[in-house]
Amino acid sequence: MNLVSLREKHLIMFKIDKTIDRVYFTLNAEHGKILLTSIPFTNEEDALLASNSCSEIIKKKSGIERKTSSNGKFHFIVKNTDGTILAQSEEYTSEAGMQNNIEAIRKLASK
Repeated sequence: MNLVSLREKHLIMFKIDKTIDRVYFTLNAEHGKILLTSIPFTNEEDALLASNSCSEIIKKKSGIERKTSSNGKFHFIVKNTDGTILAQSEEYTSEAGMQNNIEAIRKLASK
């Protein structure tokens, strides 16, 4: 898949954000809430490729790791096959809230 088709496919569900020296992707719910935020990348191509990997991982349900922070809140991370973190969620006050958003991103990734 070339960069143009990645951009066309993934900007529907992923948004690319740029700072002066970094590029990030976010996965937004239909109402605009950010569900996932990526690690920083040095260029847009790497961010697009990572968003593609993230989408495939989410569909397979294999690279999502649930975590509990030291403050008792819940969050999840998405890792690629070599264990590198690609993105993480916000913190949730309940495990059920975290699970609901995991299901929401799976639905978005399946579109």
